[in-house]
Amino acid sequence: MGQRWLHELAKAWAKGTRPNLQELRQAIMACALASSALSAAGREDPSALGPGDFASAALAVCGRRRADGSLHSANYRNLLLHRFSEVVGFGRAKGLMAEVPDTFRLRAKPPRLAEDPNEDEAGKALPEAVIAQLDQHLALLGPSGRLGAVPGANLRAMYQAIYKILRDTGRRPGEVVSLKLGCVEVVDGQHRLVYDNHKAGRLRRRLPITA
Repeated sequence: MGQRWLHELAKAWAKGTRPNLQELRQAIMACALASSALSAAGREDPSALGPGDFASAALAVCGRRRADGSLHSANYRNLLLHRFSEVVGFGRAKGLMAEVPDTFRLRAKPPRLAEDPNEDEAGKALPEAVIAQLDQHLALLGPSGRLGAVPGANLRAMYQAIYKILRDTGRRPGEVVSLKLGCVEVVDGQHRLVYDNHKAGRLRRRLPITA
């Protein structure tokens, strides 16, 4: 990692937050991409960095490619950008970035990268017109009567919550109905949905979501 200050900051973040192995790898990759971009631009002096440099570093993180030159999935690149922001945010909060100007940050929350259309999934997504109609009649979703000891109002609230999660996160139905208590975690003010990807056998996946 060419930017020594960023290398040390990533080490401090790892020691201070104790991430799991996957999160650690993501943070190291994100910081390495950012470091390479800054070094390639000749920005070796941390005291001279500004918002444009952060934007360039973030762009490099978002542009992570595979060995064959193709872009990684949008979800993975979103995670990398989230890890990079986590490391920088940790450094600010802990007073570890005194030599780096406070302007080394994005002034607005970066938009989430959208996944490219997948031909295998073509036709499976509900048309926007159908989603709009469902949203208009959301109050009707769910059974009218009770199920055992569960009142009908609670069941309808559950059905409507399930629908909103499916609509807004794009997770599979099996992933949503198997969500556990405490499935939303907050790290440095950032909310993440913790779910199990049963199809790929990947447990406790984390998806950045809005507050």
